[in-house]
Amino acid sequence: MRKTSFSFLILALICFMSVNPALAGDSSGGQEIQLRETEKSESSQGSMNVDFSGIGGKIGLVDPDENIKSTVGFGLHVDLGTITPTLRLEGNLDYWSKSQDSRHRNFPCERYNRDLSFGLTVKHALAAEGSIIPYAGGGFGFHLVREEREFSRDAPYDDWEKSGVHPGLHGIGGVEGRFSPQMRGDVEIRYTINDPSNFGIFFGVMYSLKR
Repeated sequence: MRKTSFSFLILALICFMSVNPALAGDSSGGQEIQLRETEKSESSQGSMNVDFSGIGGKIGLVDPDENIKSTVGFGLHVDLGTITPTLRLEGNLDYWSKSQDSRHRNFPCERYNRDLSFGLTVKHALAAEGSIIPYAGGGFGFHLVREEREFSRDAPYDDWEKSGVHPGLHGIGGVEGRFSPQMRGDVEIRYTINDPSNFGIFFGVMYSLKR
């Protein structure tokens, strides 16, 4: 899945840049001027400006540990403003689930796993200017996890399930650019330390509520 994920990353980057040629290096035109004016306006408000600034969503591939097969992940995120000019705060709501055939002590069973999490992420911009900005960061959250096992009738085990709420940490890295003064997108790699831990790659968009 790791090779598939990085192939998906390259494909997503190509698609991301082809949607808007300005992101691939064309710095001329009214859109670029509007973008620079927006960035100057945001930076002039002070080094710390924490508020509800935008809302968006994301979709991607998740590769959990513990022999769980890859699956699709979804998420909602909100822009909570800036801590410093290069540090941005976001709130996250993420979800993935997977149902698959498995085995427990050589007996076949149906296995179901789910992870619903909410938390905060801090993104650090690694460049001050540019059409495409690389970033890295991390955060923490709480995960509502659930696992179920359903056995066949001839198995000497009863069906069981377990669930709980666990704290988790995550690290991220990616690139971000703008489609328009109000809309930006990103391609992001994320590793989450939890039970089970997981590796994911996502494409997301964020709509700015500020004009």
